Amino acid sequence: MAMITEAQKKYLLSLTPDDLTFSTLVDLFGDTVDPKTAIKNKPTSKFNTTDEMVLNPGEYFVKEKTNTTVGRFIYNKYIVERIGLQDILGYVNEPLTKGAGQKNEALLAKALVEDRMTVDQFYDYVDYRDNLGMQLHPVICASFTMNTIKTPASVQKKKAELFKKYDKELKDGDIVTSERIEKELMKMAKDELKGDPGLDLYDSEARGNYGNYKNMNLFKGATMNNSTGKFEIVQSSFMDGIRKEDIHSFGNAVIAGDYPKSKLGAYNRNII
Repeated sequence: MAMITEAQKKYLLSLTPDDLTFSTLVDLFGDTVDPKTAIKNKPTSKFNTTDEMVLNPGEYFVKEKTNTTVGRFIYNKYIVERIGLQDILGYVNEPLTKGAGQKNEALLAKALVEDRMTVDQFYDYVDYRDNLGMQLHPVICASFTMNTIKTPASVQKKKAELFKKYDKELKDGDIVTSERIEKELMKMAKDELKGDPGLDLYDSEARGNYGNYKNMNLFKGATMNNSTGKFEIVQSSFMDGIRKEDIHSFGNAVIAGDYPKSKLGAYNRNII
């Protein structure tokens, strides 16, 4: 993270939304790899998305002096400026997590209902949102790391201790105890992995969340068994492998997720 120069800011301000093709975005933010050796070259990107810049009124559609980042500026130019959403969203100046995206889309939906934006503008927003996110994320976002795939040994040890300590409660389907164990193990895992770039995916909530991490690396937890009308506490995780006694619970979870969607889809198509 660094403050960009005035010359760099002038260059960014000179770009139009149509200038921001995928190749230009890769040039701005992508570090290349030698395809023959797969060894990373020296950084070739002009910027990091987290590089800082200052926008002043009159330079861009900000109402006051605004400390921002290059990544946020490009988002505003690529989407907000292009589609003409300045009066609805203003300058979007926060990390673009899933939650931030949902907040912005709630504002757009309200504006659409109130005829402050057109349906075509909303279509354009969805198209350019997906175009930017789905193309650019492999350029700027780290993937899972070995540390985030492999559960820390200290967490595995603590999990075994807690499962042994609360064996009766877990066998009785005590969801309060299960949740308490989940929170303790999750906090421990976050502390162990602090600073690991593989957590970016979970922190963003864009292509993952900590519920996914729990299921993958800790344990699935409470699952309703509709045959008995009781909760079962599934102690398996995907990375450890599913225990024989938990197979039916994983199967029930799949059905519980798919059945309502399938039935709703059938109703919508007037099949049933």
